[in-house]
Amino acid sequence: MVDAKGKVIYQGMFFDDKTMEKLLQMEGSKGLPKKIKDMHVTFAYLPKELLPKAIVGQEYEIEVIGFGCDGKNCGFEVKLPNSLTEIYKGAEKVHITTSLNEGSKAVDTGKLDFVPLGESVRITGKMGVFKEGKPEFSYDDKQSNQPRNIRDIMMGNSGDRSSR
Repeated sequence: MVDAKGKVIYQGMFFDDKTMEKLLQMEGSKGLPKKIKDMHVTFAYLPKELLPKAIVGQEYEIEVIGFGCDGKNCGFEVKLPNSLTEIYKGAEKVHITTSLNEGSKAVDTGKLDFVPLGESVRITGKMGVFKEGKPEFSYDDKQSNQPRNIRDIMMGNSGDRSSR
């Protein structure tokens, strides 16, 4: 996945190492070989509008309510708090991809038939943006993800005319 000079690839809720390990343990022997490095709930892919700055870097508790694995994708269905459902623009089924098989795409995890967990599990994640190969938990007020014209899109430019 290549991002054009500081562009946000996706935004959402990211999880720390301890939480990711917990999810992999819950996945158990059904897990697939390719473990997801930066597990997250995608709120928007290539977003036109960035998350409200007030929530970036904030932690929220979510509920893990289901598990699915079809030999290509494994992941968990989650329930967001009401305060975040208004800004969620991701897949129909809110989920976290935990592992994949070779050649599989994380985007397909949302299509799994999730089986409800016997008892839900609460985990905490931090709101952020993914750019330049890693999650970040703050951004510049001047940052925009909208190129100004087709030339900017084709050239990979940010569309910020002030530096030209």
